[in-house]
Amino acid sequence: MAAPDGDASANGSSNGRFEGYSHYQTVSSSIAESIDEALSAYAELESLHAEGAKVRGEQAARARSRIKLAALKLVPELREDAHHNEEYQQMLARWLGSIEVEQKDGEPKTVHPEFSHDGPENGFFDGLGDIRLQQACPGWLEEWVIDIRTAGWEIGYLQAGRSVSPEPDVPDPDQEFESMFADY
Repeated sequence: MAAPDGDASANGSSNGRFEGYSHYQTVSSSIAESIDEALSAYAELESLHAEGAKVRGEQAARARSRIKLAALKLVPELREDAHHNEEYQQMLARWLGSIEVEQKDGEPKTVHPEFSHDGPENGFFDGLGDIRLQQACPGWLEEWVIDIRTAGWEIGYLQAGRSVSPEPDVPDPDQEFESMFADY
């Protein structure tokens, strides 16, 4: 960890930031970028279909890859907190098909997907494997990319590392965090 005054510490960091924060910010930026790429890929694909334009195989493959990658990065986080977050449970059920979650009382519960469009019975991942994006852009794909964006926001990856001017009466969280470790 870097010392609060910016001196180098045992890990070699000398930027005045704590290594854990820097790593989280890097991971968050990577996931946020994947989410943005998934949204852009979907928007391009849907627009091409809406305009009756030819979708090249490379475009369809790139869209599939970017959407799947962004979702795969979020699944572990959603699973981790699904037992106490019904929104995450429903997202996972839509993405993976019906899922089992442990309730607060320790009992298992089956969560069945609820779709705003006709979704694939076994979840978005299976549906993505079954569809040829060069020929069609199903309505449920929009629901999935919105889920991906929502999950990224709810988990905090889309806010991480952003600078916001603190309000006058609200303590600066960076200063509070650094003061906790000032004696170390």
